[in-house]
Amino acid sequence: MKYNKEELLKEAKKATAVETYEYTDRKNHHIHTDCVKYIGNGNFDKSEIEGLPYDKHGEVDVDIEFMDREDYDSTLCANGDMSWDDMYAEDDIVLVIVVR
Repeated sequence: MKYNKEELLKEAKKATAVETYEYTDRKNHHIHTDCVKYIGNGNFDKSEIEGLPYDKHGEVDVDIEFMDREDYDSTLCANGDMSWDDMYAEDDIVLVIVVR
């Protein structure tokens, strides 16, 4: 779905952190460590939204998902060395934005 910067910033207010990714496979659009690559600036906040590849209309085609500990560990941390505990507190919510 296409979003403009203001819409994404509004969504970011509902989360503790923001992470931005892009799909690594044009066909397989699953938010999972095997299918995405981190493209953010390392701040894990709303500033990550600034660096997205907006089109000439100021929109970007992305999938968004709010993740808690269970979701994050089973998708973005699956098959990896990192875990939720390395970055976030128990009750944090992460807005994951993946460029399509």
